[in-house]
Amino acid sequence: MLRIHMSSLLAIMIFQLKVVGQLLEPQLNDLSIRVVLTLARGFGKYFEKLEDMFSRISDVLPRFRIYEQLFPDHERPLSALTKSYLDIIIFCVDAKELFGKARRSTVTWAVIGHVLWRNFDQKFSTNHLLQFIQHQKLVEKEAGLSEMMEAIIARKIAEANQLAQANVRLDMKRRQLLSVLSTVDYAAQHRRLRHLRHKGTCNWLLRDVGFRSWLHAQTSSCFACYGIPGSGKTVLSASIAEELSPILSEPQFGMCYYYCDYSDVKSLDASTVIGTLIRQLLEKNDIPEDVEARLLSLYNGSSVAPSLHSLLDVFERTLKLFSTCLIVIDGLDELPRESQFTMSEENDIRRALRGLHFHSIEISADNISSDIRAFINDEVGTRIKQGRLTLGSLSVKDEILQALTVGAKDMFLWVKFQLEDLCGATSDKEIRNILRDLPKDLVETYGRIITKIRASGPGRIKLARKMLKWIICARRPLRIEELREAMALDLTDSHFDEDKLPSGDNWRLIQMCGNLAVLNRDDNTVRLAHHTVQQFLLTQSDLLYTDVSVPGYLTLPDIEIEIGQLCVAYLCLSDFETQVARCEMFTVAAGTDVLQSFVYSQLPVTNVFGKFASTIMSAVWTESPIERRPVAVDLSTYKPE
Repeated sequence: MLRIHMSSLLAIMIFQLKVVGQLLEPQLNDLSIRVVLTLARGFGKYFEKLEDMFSRISDVLPRFRIYEQLFPDHERPLSALTKSYLDIIIFCVDAKELFGKARRSTVTWAVIGHVLWRNFDQKFSTNHLLQFIQHQKLVEKEAGLSEMMEAIIARKIAEANQLAQANVRLDMKRRQLLSVLSTVDYAAQHRRLRHLRHKGTCNWLLRDVGFRSWLHAQTSSCFACYGIPGSGKTVLSASIAEELSPILSEPQFGMCYYYCDYSDVKSLDASTVIGTLIRQLLEKNDIPEDVEARLLSLYNGSSVAPSLHSLLDVFERTLKLFSTCLIVIDGLDELPRESQFTMSEENDIRRALRGLHFHSIEISADNISSDIRAFINDEVGTRIKQGRLTLGSLSVKDEILQALTVGAKDMFLWVKFQLEDLCGATSDKEIRNILRDLPKDLVETYGRIITKIRASGPGRIKLARKMLKWIICARRPLRIEELREAMALDLTDSHFDEDKLPSGDNWRLIQMCGNLAVLNRDDNTVRLAHHTVQQFLLTQSDLLYTDVSVPGYLTLPDIEIEIGQLCVAYLCLSDFETQVARCEMFTVAAGTDVLQSFVYSQLPVTNVFGKFASTIMSAVWTESPIERRPVAVDLSTYKPE
């Protein structure tokens, strides 16, 4: 029984002190305990007394081990545990010294044993045991404190997690609420325009006395900037927003901007403009309860878009959140007449503007001549570095700068087109010939581009004509992959023929239009180089045709009908026959949203161009006169399998 008890005791002591002994002193390991027990084994009753001493200090060791596991990262309880373990090790050292001395002594244990043990026992009771008990209490105290700390930390973590989850839910609710206001990616538009700005340009307006006076005025007022097409008004607007953004970064200030995009039909709507402005202002602030309630009442569970008057009410509530708010809007003249809300009789903005101080400035050569020169210099240098513009003599560069500066007439866009033309020259002489015969304005520039396309042969003019029609008719900017697929379509196609896809890279495809179209590398969308290009094409469309039998003047509805027929033909291709199944007839209302939703849900279009085709088709269907609607297939007889 004694052997079993001592064996168990030895296992516990070694298990508990092995790690501690290694941490404190490498030599104070389990061998010290084994040596003590081995030395004491031959001393009869004193061995039993030693066992009793070990028992009195070993009972708490399992609990100490649990504390180590519970609080591995708490310094204070671990420090107290270390002191307790050190007490045990010191006790073992003293016991080892006692029995070692007895074995080495020439005097028998019977003579000196009683005296030596009495001193050892007294030291154990008054020193070792008392100190161990004190350290044990310290361990218990620190363990209790650590447990409280762990509980507090766990509670704080739980509270933080609950708060984070609540914030996530609020953020999701907030995003959903704001998303119904507008889907326009205004930030992407701003980034794209910001990157078009050249270093050192657009600062003239910030230095203008009239603009600075308006900016620091204590009363609400408007500042309008006018300029001819292509004079850089949009980039100027983006630059002003960018420059003033840091100044208006404090919570009490608000700033929002909107760039009317002629290539995105949905963006040219007054409700979209106001909704986007509201969304910007609310994205940076908590939504007040009255604004949230108003938005929920306007959008929650309703398929009818709120009126412009209702949105203006929300806009007014939102503006009250700020002491000062700067609103930058570019291209109001691109809005349809019925959407130019500043001209509307029904809302309060027009009446409010009458009482405001109105400031304006017109872009002129005096304002932007230095910007034009900087722009030309940068663009020429960039094209030379890229290898797109090759010069035999450096003096030709100065001639280019001089000629374009004189001919620009405040038009950055005009300069850009002439530079693209110069990049096609193969010699200095050809460059000089181009410079001597520069077009006088954008209309003449566009006419020359079309003339060059026609001179390239009937194949290219046909391709350019089809491409430009698709771009003009697009309800939103087409991605380059969609445009490539659309250009392969013909009304007589029964299946999609990939061999008809235009070959070459994206740059080569865009060049088919002679720079009248541009590729946005940020999102791979294609749009006309400027809204004046569309105006030109719709008034000078005879230049796109070589066949005199084709009517020279085409209207936008004519082009939309043609594109709509192509979309319907696309949706009827045999490629989709295995993806639809016939069902019973049912009636679909002719409203744009209903029909478009129907097409999206009923036709499992998988190709890149498919969803766009169904959007265009539904738009053409509902906007065209009834007698001119292209009916090529009864879509209401089909549903997905």
